[in-house]
Amino acid sequence: MKTYGELSIDLHGISPEEFGDVAESSASAGWARDRTKDEELKRTGGGAWFTFTLSGHNILPSAFLFVTPKKPGGVLYVSNIISPARDRLNYDEYNQILQSFADSVLVSLRNQKLIDFSLRGTDIDLSALLPHDVFEKLRRFSALANKKTGSSHPLDQERWMDFLIASNESGVELDSNTLARWLVEVEGWEGEQASHLAEEYQFGRGLLQRAS
Repeated sequence: MKTYGELSIDLHGISPEEFGDVAESSASAGWARDRTKDEELKRTGGGAWFTFTLSGHNILPSAFLFVTPKKPGGVLYVSNIISPARDRLNYDEYNQILQSFADSVLVSLRNQKLIDFSLRGTDIDLSALLPHDVFEKLRRFSALANKKTGSSHPLDQERWMDFLIASNESGVELDSNTLARWLVEVEGWEGEQASHLAEEYQFGRGLLQRAS
């Protein structure tokens, strides 16, 4: 299941300001630094240190990519990408723009040993994200449940509650939107039922945590 990737940048002894300068110099293939946007964001409290723009790409839409320092220092990350040509970038577009930035700006800096970077998290695998027993309870519920009635049938409700309890006891962090997407995109549930189950999951986890 696709998701928005995460790109982090480790600075090898250079300051964030030096990174901005060398990244600006190495940018190619339609990438450039937008210092005007940097100053605009600082004035409005946007918090982004560096803005890079992509334009004229033969496949990808034009985009603004924002690089922000993490705390503690020494690590930067891409906090967001927006496109004036799109209301919202889809997963493939967002991740391809991340990859383009890495290839056309960061690779040469890594070759100079000024930085290292990591691009990960472009896919979500619930079987890897969740403990085995928790995932198996979720998978069993989804496989056996009536997808038109959700958790309303007593047997389906029992399996659903087993998943909720196991999820809470494990302390796993699974947000309701990811659960709803998995039900629809992987398991074939209709959107309305998946959203309803996601709401039940969020409420049930909250109730169990409050009772514990």
